[in-house]
Amino acid sequence: MVAYGIPAMVHVSTSCNARTSAHASARTSARTSARTSINTSAHITASVHTSKPPAIAAALDQGKTADPYWQPLFAGYDFSKQWLRENTPDVGFLVYNDHASAFSLDFIPTFAIGTAASYAPADEGWGPRAVPVVQGHPELTAHVAHIAHRAHSVIQDDFDLTIVNKMDVDRGLTAPLSLMCGQPPSDKFAWPFKVIPFAVNVVPNPEPRTPCPAAAAALTWAAPSAVPSRAMTSR
Repeated sequence: MVAYGIPAMVHVSTSCNARTSAHASARTSARTSARTSINTSAHITASVHTSKPPAIAAALDQGKTADPYWQPLFAGYDFSKQWLRENTPDVGFLVYNDHASAFSLDFIPTFAIGTAASYAPADEGWGPRAVPVVQGHPELTAHVAHIAHRAHSVIQDDFDLTIVNKMDVDRGLTAPLSLMCGQPPSDKFAWPFKVIPFAVNVVPNPEPRTPCPAAAAALTWAAPSAVPSRAMTSR
């Protein structure tokens, strides 16, 4: 489910009703009590894999997709974009690697899952990409990460995740969206589905082994146990 340096997206269709009450203790305390009731159902409908070297994002952003050098590559995505328009998921579970935007060598988790309601495009040194804000799915993420109260979770299955409540996302996540979805029109400037970001360390050692069966088994098991709906995985 994880190919390092190559984003993957899981297609998920979801139907979800959630009620959450939470109380956090004083700022100096690390304890948080939370009670969450979730009624969800989901299923994985597809898995999509694509490359995303930095030059591809630059060519997209600089309008070079029709240049002779780039045209054959981007033409190869026409079929995939049409397929995605006909099979749009409710949620994409996008496995990617961060490029020192949300994390750095001072702090880089092996696996990190985003729990936010939205993720802004990161500034990688030359300004954020001119792409829509990525909308998250906190309820489904909560189930997968076991923030919410559920009978089973990936954490209970000994696959421990770093929980990220706020972060920006760089080309590692937004370039695959651009390649698969195209550039949204200005009058409807939004991605066609919500996204759960799942960042994997591919920089300093130790890296997780490739493939990582514990991660794949836990995540593919957790999604169907959460919700009836459509999901797509991408890596």
